[in-house]
Amino acid sequence: MWISPDGKTLADTLPGGKDGFELRRVPDGKRLASVAKAGRFAGFTPGSKAYATDKDGGVRLFDLATGKVRATLTATVRGDLAFSPDGKLIAAVTKEGEPALFDAATGQGLTPLTGHTGKVTDLTFTADGQALFTTGTDKTVRKWNVKR
Repeated sequence: MWISPDGKTLADTLPGGKDGFELRRVPDGKRLASVAKAGRFAGFTPGSKAYATDKDGGVRLFDLATGKVRATLTATVRGDLAFSPDGKLIAAVTKEGEPALFDAATGQGLTPLTGHTGKVTDLTFTADGQALFTTGTDKTVRKWNVKR
C-alpha cells in the first residue's frame, strides 16, 4: 500500500492479487480508479501529480488526474524506483544491474552512471536532491552528483 506525499491518494493492489491496483481517495476511501493489466504500482511522484507502474521492467508514468500516460522510461528496469525530491529525475536499476537516471517528464535516459563492479541493489536520493547514493554487490557505496 502506498500513500501519496500530499496524503490525498492511496494505492493498493487489486483484490485477489490480480495484475493491477486501485487508487482511492483519503480519508473516505472512495475508489478513484481501478487500474488493471498495468503491472505493479511503483510509486507516486513527490508532488503527488503522477504515479509510476512497472510491468515486466517497463516503467510508465501516469498523470493522476487524467490517468493518461505521461512518459515511458527508455530502458528496462528491475527493482524499486526513486524519485528526486523535486520530481524531475527518476533513478532506477537497469536489467543489467547498473544505476540509471531518467528525465521524469520525458522518460529519456540521461548520463550513464558507471563505476560499480557488481550489480546495484539499492539507490536513494539525498533530501536536497543534489546527490544519489547507490549500493551494490561489489560491497561499495557510491555517491553521484545529480545536480541539474
